[in-house]
Amino acid sequence: MDYQTAHLSDEQIRQLKQAEESLSESTGDTIVLIAYKQERKPDSREETEFTELV
Repeated sequence: MDYQTAHLSDEQIRQLKQAEESLSESTGDTIVLIAYKQERKPDSREETEFTELV
């Protein structure tokens, strides 16, 4: 499977940053969320996935 960085809207980026801040506050650790999209093959129906790195 091939993953590339997802192209997010400004609103989606804002939501991602808000989730990072919330998770960082609740865990006491620095949380970084990275959005990747899976390259679709002509017969693939898989959707964008989000991966969390701590």
